Amino acid sequence: MLYAILRTTFEEMCKEIERSYRFVAGRLPAVATGPLYLIGGGARLKGLPEVLSKLLDTEVRLPDPKRILGTTVFPNCLEDHPACTAANFPVLAACIGLAMKEVSP
Repeated sequence: MLYAILRTTFEEMCKEIERSYRFVAGRLPAVATGPLYLIGGGARLKGLPEVLSKLLDTEVRLPDPKRILGTTVFPNCLEDHPACTAANFPVLAACIGLAMKEVSP
């Protein structure tokens, strides 16, 4: 039932994603495409990756904090900080990425 209510919103979102992909592909043709990662508060919407995967016919997923942060740069982050949980990381992924860029050698 919720999907029926949000269907037009999802369709518009998919159109915007496709326009963005075409723009990037036109500017950076050598860049390999991969899965689409959802970040921000909306990424918490249950089932959104599956719905977008189906509508876009491409893999859509949430970023994995263990893969991204489980490095020597942040060795204790996964145990010590609530931002590193699977539920919170997608919301803060952009900010954490910018912070990682600042502390990377």
